[in-house]
Amino acid sequence: MLAREYRQHRGLDPYDLPDRYNEWVTKQTRAVAELAATGRRVVKMVIHPRELEFWAKATGLPVNGSTREAFANKLWQRDDAKEKGRAAFPNR
Repeated sequence: MLAREYRQHRGLDPYDLPDRYNEWVTKQTRAVAELAATGRRVVKMVIHPRELEFWAKATGLPVNGSTREAFANKLWQRDDAKEKGRAAFPNR
């Protein structure tokens, strides 16, 4: 989530997100550290509010933390598949 887009994200989901961007960053930094401490791989994804809103509507989901997580996983799977494709065909 980009700082300049945080207000838009809050407009979509005012209940799950803290009032201020720096509060969200602090919360996410702690969560990432806790996950990494358990040995889990953590991948940060940038989620743009318009894309999230469109995807949530298309899938019939409300915009909330669970939907953001599902959307981030979808983006990561897409990007991971692209990266694997590049590795298989490096001259493309």
